[in-house]
Amino acid sequence: MIANKRDVLAGLMFVGIGVFVFIFAQDYGIGTAAHLGPGVFPMLLSALLTLLGLAITVVALRDHTRTHVTLSWRPLLVISAALLLFGFGLDSLGLFMVVALLVVISRFARAGENIIESVILALVVAAVASLVFVVALGLPVPLWPTF
Repeated sequence: MIANKRDVLAGLMFVGIGVFVFIFAQDYGIGTAAHLGPGVFPMLLSALLTLLGLAITVVALRDHTRTHVTLSWRPLLVISAALLLFGFGLDSLGLFMVVALLVVISRFARAGENIIESVILALVVAAVASLVFVVALGLPVPLWPTF
């Protein structure tokens, strides 16, 4: 009987995602040693994720400490809602606003978060994201809401 089911499942999930990405990243091409192709980086990351998943699984199978696995619905629903808002609101709300809302909403996944701290964190993360993605990288995403 597996005592630490949570870590075994997490490790197997990492292995599954790693193998899935590794298989599909081969379509991008590896290239040569002198000119690496676009598939090298995802393949390396997926191989590392697979190895990490195997390590977590092996350690969890050797661990005989009992853990109780529960599913917390609040974080799952709140984070999912924040990600949906980001995906559907980026074009209309702009990057700054949607990132700020993403941070504030995500903070409600855990009870007892300070709202002032959340707003300050949201403003800082939104400013950094705006500087990196719009100013430095020049991505064609709207920075502010369009009405």
